[in-house]
Amino acid sequence: MSISQGPDAVTHTLVAERAGLPLQYVRWKYPSREHLIAIADAQSADAQARGTSLGKKNRRNLMTGRKP
Repeated sequence: MSISQGPDAVTHTLVAERAGLPLQYVRWKYPSREHLIAIADAQSADAQARGTSLGKKNRRNLMTGRKP
């Protein structure tokens, strides 16, 4: 997925694969595409504020609500 594809490219399957989470969990936790986009926006803004990018482990923690 690239940024040029926009929000329509965001799917539960893509998020589950990239975060290393079960697809059913992602669908339960974030039932709509709007939920997925909102969490991605929050994650991106947080990473930019810290001047870092999030690794796979930190993305998983964000999605599951665990503390790093």
